[in-house]
Amino acid sequence: TRWPVETTVRDQLYDRIPLSAPELALIGARPFLRLEQIQQLGFVSRVWPGARHTRYEHSLGVLHLARLAVDHLRSTPEGAWITDLDARTIAAAALLHDVGHYPFSHAIEELGPPILPHETVGRRLIERDPIASILTRGWAVDPARVAAIIDPQRQSLPEPDRVLRSVLSGPLDVDKLDYLPRDARACHVPYGGVDTARLIDSIRIAEIDGERRMVVGDKGVSPLHSLINARQEMFDNVYW
Repeated sequence: TRWPVETTVRDQLYDRIPLSAPELALIGARPFLRLEQIQQLGFVSRVWPGARHTRYEHSLGVLHLARLAVDHLRSTPEGAWITDLDARTIAAAALLHDVGHYPFSHAIEELGPPILPHETVGRRLIERDPIASILTRGWAVDPARVAAIIDPQRQSLPEPDRVLRSVLSGPLDVDKLDYLPRDARACHVPYGGVDTARLIDSIRIAEIDGERRMVVGDKGVSPLHSLINARQEMFDNVYW
């Protein structure tokens, strides 16, 4: 089940992204709103002036794709174990996965110690108010669980959360599925093409060596190759 739609935002990639009251509460929190001021690609806009899109719209896009991916997995026999609570938890993690980013995005983080990784900063923001109270009361999810999916650190996630985390962070994840085409469009370069719909339709959960993992079916192999190539092309030609 999903909360009633309160409003809809218009996105350059997906057109309409419906949002509920709990999602709007999280988006309206000051730690999230600051993402409107953080360029997705940092100093890349010095070379591609159009690349002034922000972590804010990227986060909304990742939420949208995470909901689609989880809905699809839950429709399969192997993913029927995913509960409403699990779905809300990974949706919250998708929306908040970049909440700890610094100004200029990775440029500051790559300076190294004592600069903390943005995931660690995000964990601290998620586990305290106002975000923690919104997650607890409005979303009925555990802020510590959301934070752990984003920033596992040295702790071992339980198997359900390892599978859920792979939706958000892994070889094939909704983070890449959003930022590659979004960045390519902003930079107006012919790279970053991804068949997002077909990839999401092809994901499955399979047991490999006694452990559940997210995999792609046969029809997802070709678009997965395209995703890998798009990522390499964007790194070679834009990010680096």
